[in-house]
Amino acid sequence: MLYKDSKAQVKMNGKPSDSFDIETEVMQGVIPSPMLFNILFGFAIRKVIEDASVAGVKFPYVSNDFFHGSREKYENFNVLALLYVDDLVAMCETTDDLEKFIRSFEKITQQFGLTMSVKKTCIMTLQQLKEDQHATAFERTRSGPC
Repeated sequence: MLYKDSKAQVKMNGKPSDSFDIETEVMQGVIPSPMLFNILFGFAIRKVIEDASVAGVKFPYVSNDFFHGSREKYENFNVLALLYVDDLVAMCETTDDLEKFIRSFEKITQQFGLTMSVKKTCIMTLQQLKEDQHATAFERTRSGPC
């Protein structure tokens, strides 16, 4: 619950109001909750990216549309983290980079009062994907997702 038992001020016409107590909380599922979480998580993830010093996975991109000619070269960009609601997908080239990212993520998010759920954490590799593709239907149903 965010903001319970705290104080706030509102700026009106460029002047701050007197401070007042916040007696209600913002709960998960109410409209301000995802907006506030996205602001906080966006700020925290930028700090994680700075601290971890890992580049992520390189993807080539080219657009062959009206504005870009077919002779233009591919442009590479790195993708390290994909965010969706309160989930995060981190993509790293090496296990060392992934470990740096996770350690930094845990350290910085704890500073903001967030915790990482180890029970919901899943690590997948391309090697695992190849093995899963060759597994029998029975093996797939037994192992389940992640």
